[in-house]
Amino acid sequence: AWRGIAFSRCRVWLACGMRCILKQPGRKIVREFRKIPPGSYSILSSDPQGTSMLIVYVTVPDLDFARKLGDTLVSEKLAACVNTIDGMESCYAWQGKIERGRECICLCKTTAERYEALEKRILELHPYEPPCIVAFPVTHGHRPFIEWVCLESTPAGKKSAD
Repeated sequence: AWRGIAFSRCRVWLACGMRCILKQPGRKIVREFRKIPPGSYSILSSDPQGTSMLIVYVTVPDLDFARKLGDTLVSEKLAACVNTIDGMESCYAWQGKIERGRECICLCKTTAERYEALEKRILELHPYEPPCIVAFPVTHGHRPFIEWVCLESTPAGKKSAD
């Protein structure tokens, strides 16, 4: 049995089995997924706030810069949360040579609606040319957490969609 839940600007279909069906005007998309655990839900087109949640992967030179970047992005409501992973080693090609260097990873939790402003702000602050800024869409997640990300990534004075 399938059941659909309509939110303001999207339609999300929850799976009761191993398949999720997303219906859009004029077409039907069927996707195979593992069984969705209780308390979680499938986000096929967008989350309950009508915007898609993203995890934005950013590499930075050190822990101090990562902390400053995280504080800035969260305080400006460009991201709800920034996780910092210290001690990562990168191997990369740069100007014809293979280089190695220690870096940190920042995982920024935001929405597609806020991505452009988040990327612009990272580019203003980041010392690398070009910096690694890559966004991954979130397709499944714990509903209260995703709602929290949407709420905390909404600029002050702007209400998120119900």
